[in-house]
Amino acid sequence: MFAFGRAAGVAEGVIGALALPMVLVTPQTWKRRARLLGKDKDAGRALALGLFPEVAADLARKRDQGRADALLLAYFGAER
Repeated sequence: MFAFGRAAGVAEGVIGALALPMVLVTPQTWKRRARLLGKDKDAGRALALGLFPEVAADLARKRDQGRADALLLAYFGAER
């Protein structure tokens, strides 16, 4: 947990130093917009595969669900 907190702090520091805008979004917010609330984890992977078929090889396994969430979060940010 400490390593994650440290990495998050470094990322926020770099974003701040570059004067880039940053918005923190809760999982409930972007998952609601993606209509994933209350669905199983594989629903997010299926949605990411539909939106980004060119990366299907990177989302082929069930354990690639974290990658799918990262793609969907980026998609949410781009649509914002």
